[in-house]
Amino acid sequence: MLELTNSTALTLAAGETAIFDTVRFRFGADTCTKTGTGSIKMRYNAIYEVRFTGNIATADAAGTAQLAIETGGVVDPAGTILSQTATAGAANAVERTLYEVNCCGDYSRVTVVNTGTVPVVIEPGAVLSVRKVGVSA
Repeated sequence: MLELTNSTALTLAAGETAIFDTVRFRFGADTCTKTGTGSIKMRYNAIYEVRFTGNIATADAAGTAQLAIETGGVVDPAGTILSQTATAGAANAVERTLYEVNCCGDYSRVTVVNTGTVPVVIEPGAVLSVRKVGVSA
């Protein structure tokens, strides 16, 4: 299991990946990360629980803050995170949990990406976590 967090606010332009700067928790060898990448690697053929939680807002104006959990550079539709912001900078709490199967290493890297059209702010203390919960067939 691995949890990453951010110690400062992150402002992501459209298409940009969140770079979490702190390893909050690490247990076991089923996941790993490389400092400065913002990604967590699922190391084994298994079923993983992937979770993002935090406070997000639009950076410049009222509108929709849109993030997504990507695996292997591909957006999982179940990982889309939307938050309607009434005014710029007014953060809302969001959470998304999904399960991913890593069976051949093709989709082994997990990231959080701004998939919207406006800049998104991720407030300090957001968490991206990945943990192995089962064995894939």
